[in-house]
Amino acid sequence: MAFASPGNMSPGGSFRAAPYSRAFVNPGAAVLTAQVSQAPNSTSGGVLIATAAASAFSYKDASGVTVALTGLAAGVYDLAGIAMSEIVSSTTCILLAYWHGTGS
Repeated sequence: MAFASPGNMSPGGSFRAAPYSRAFVNPGAAVLTAQVSQAPNSTSGGVLIATAAASAFSYKDASGVTVALTGLAAGVYDLAGIAMSEIVSSTTCILLAYWHGTGS
């Protein structure tokens, strides 16, 4: 399938990785809506890697509500489709956040 084939490019129904991503290693607080100039909005999702037992991660969703994930076992957590506007706090976690750009 060619890269430009329908269903294979973002935004919408992509089979490929999101075009914009960034890693946050134990970031503390971070505003995610200002991270990528090509997609200045909440994330399209992410992958959370808890590097130790009893890890914690909290974020604000796209409407500003704080969501806390606490007592996480070491491992990888799929946050696909989770819109995050800010990282509120992070303890022994790595977030691989990604954004899909807007259509032209």
